[in-house]
Amino acid sequence: MLKPALLMAALLVAAPALAAEATEPGKPTITQPTVSLSARASRAVQNDTASASLFVEREDNDAAKASEAVTLQINKAHTALKDFPELKVKTAGHQAYPIWDKNRITRWRVRHELLVDAADFKALSKAIGAAQPYAQLGGIQFSVSAKLRETTESQMIQEASAAFQRRADLVRQSFGAKAYRIKEIAVQAGEPTHIVPMARAQMAMAAAEATPPMLEGGSNEISLTISGSVELTMP
Repeated sequence: MLKPALLMAALLVAAPALAAEATEPGKPTITQPTVSLSARASRAVQNDTASASLFVEREDNDAAKASEAVTLQINKAHTALKDFPELKVKTAGHQAYPIWDKNRITRWRVRHELLVDAADFKALSKAIGAAQPYAQLGGIQFSVSAKLRETTESQMIQEASAAFQRRADLVRQSFGAKAYRIKEIAVQAGEPTHIVPMARAQMAMAAAEATPPMLEGGSNEISLTISGSVELTMP
């Protein structure tokens, strides 16, 4: 049995020898090939949120009178919308700007806009009808809610991950490698391909007749991409 002092000396002698063997010129380090890959998953998801724009606009020689007329009408519209507590109503903006003619102000235009967000499309349609005697319909847009988007992306992570691994294994087989090892991975969610607006002709008809429009939300495509690199273990 070696004494502690002799054992320590043996280790000190062996360490340089091992280091020299590892860096010996005749035994170069083998670098395994690395391949970059990506896989994508996508789904068409039904829009579950709608946002309607209602506005009042007036012109007058007197800016105060135009503003007063707008405020009176928008307050009536806001009161009508209070009958629908399931909707979220907020002010989108209040603007007053001059109309010029030959370098002088001749009139003033005042505009006030409300945004109405809803998950219940039928309630939104009725609310628009109730508010239209006082305010005009500026537009309606449909989109996917944050909650539904998160749920969908969580499901697609599994799909894209499985597709990434299948592709990595296919590359391994194509190059005759024994195995592969994932070195880097990144997950990126894409923006919805489009937000569905209400058709202009339908908006114009609803605005002209003060008739609640029929709302169809349509769908958006949500996508998710997994990208990264894998190291192949060659024979």
